[in-house]
Amino acid sequence: MNPLNRFSEHIWTVSHPLAVAGLQLGARATIVRLPSDRVMIINPVPFEEPTKEAIDALGTVDTIVAPNLLHHLFFNDACRHWPDARALTAPGLEDKIELVERAVSMGHRGSVEDTIHWRRIEGAPKLEEHVFVDPRDEVLVISDIAFHFVDHPQWILRMMMRLNGVYGRFGPSRILRRLIDDDEAFGQSLDDLFQWPWDAIIVAHGENIDRDGRRLFVEGFERYLSSEIIYSPEILDRSNLQ
Repeated sequence: MNPLNRFSEHIWTVSHPLAVAGLQLGARATIVRLPSDRVMIINPVPFEEPTKEAIDALGTVDTIVAPNLLHHLFFNDACRHWPDARALTAPGLEDKIELVERAVSMGHRGSVEDTIHWRRIEGAPKLEEHVFVDPRDEVLVISDIAFHFVDHPQWILRMMMRLNGVYGRFGPSRILRRLIDDDEAFGQSLDDLFQWPWDAIIVAHGENIDRDGRRLFVEGFERYLSSEIIYSPEILDRSNLQ
């Protein structure tokens, strides 16, 4: 059985049963095959040998990404396993990673092979999250700006997510909202994401969204988005995605 979960034509995911303070949050890595047939790993998790072999079968691992200040726990292991890969990190991780001489701090905006675009989500400097869009497959990849736990077997996680206002729905938790110190900058960053075509969302924690993601994103982040985004039918209409 292939240990990779195919999400779309160019994207696969790998899930890991991560527990944080007793909460079974889980974690998810995103594996992208680039136009060059090289491979990009966003948010690495612990990879068993069969998983590493399956990733290598997709192509040479070219780029490994630690997308924010919290998702670096398994970054060093991935960089050691693929020693020739470029290491992209959120700014501020220099003291938390071992292979700092290989690390390239991501700017506010950028892309890999002019195909996978990233945008730093401003206004939350304790997180410094970078989100990614693959316009080929119309997929947005996020880490901690939102969770999506529709159902979960662990009662304490269900309770905690309800207390945080996100159980059964997509959106930012109350904890995340406390990390935002500039609502305007945060909202402008989110607005900018709509310049690219995407409608599916891969989340690091919870269930992925394979369709209708733009509508769910607008509903979840309505308090931060501009009226141009919230009230624009063209923004939500997939037929307008180019």
